[in-house]
Amino acid sequence: MRPSRSRAWVRRCEEVLRPDPTRVVARLFLPGQEMAAAGVSRSEAVIARVLTLTEDEVEAALAQPCGMGPITEAARGASSAAILVDDFRRPTPAERLCLEVIDGLERAGLGKDQITVVLGNGAHRPMNTAEVERRLGAAIARVGRVVSHDAYSGDVTYVGLTSAGTPVLVNSAAIADFSVSISTNYPHRLVSWAGGAKMVLPGICHVSTIHYHHGRLAAGEWAASPASSVS
Repeated sequence: MRPSRSRAWVRRCEEVLRPDPTRVVARLFLPGQEMAAAGVSRSEAVIARVLTLTEDEVEAALAQPCGMGPITEAARGASSAAILVDDFRRPTPAERLCLEVIDGLERAGLGKDQITVVLGNGAHRPMNTAEVERRLGAAIARVGRVVSHDAYSGDVTYVGLTSAGTPVLVNSAAIADFSVSISTNYPHRLVSWAGGAKMVLPGICHVSTIHYHHGRLAAGEWAASPASSVS
């Protein structure tokens, strides 16, 4: 008798599937929980400190950045500026920091229409209008344009090859005389650190650049030590 098409048939086999740790490429990661098994999180303290920064502390930090002068000096003479901001999945107090950076750009001589904010979503979906408003708040009215990065958009500019040979295509809205990124740097089990340089790659890069870069990461969980992470 032929089985009815309305029934779901299951064939039992003798094979038994067992976990094989050597085949694990990446594990589930939640920021701040990379050492949850030990009851300790390296990220938790970093994120807590960032979220409790006072206005005076933010202003003092921006007035004395590492390796360069303050924004009011560094951006002087620029005809355009881009502010890269991490997406809503991160703990960064983006609105507060954006407003301080915009203040510095204005003191450097840039007007509203000369400033663009680019939200670095990487290969994640672009942020919708409500998410952008929650992320940037009052900063939206202080700049000429806000762009939520879409890694699949063709509106990109090729800026060259890295020393490791990665072809870099970035969101064209991020091309400016002066740029600054806003993000939270905290330990990340897959790529060593979140934020920072990741604001460019993968933050504002085309999916082809992201794919090329990530595809070269090997040896365990993305080979995440600073010494072995390629760019």
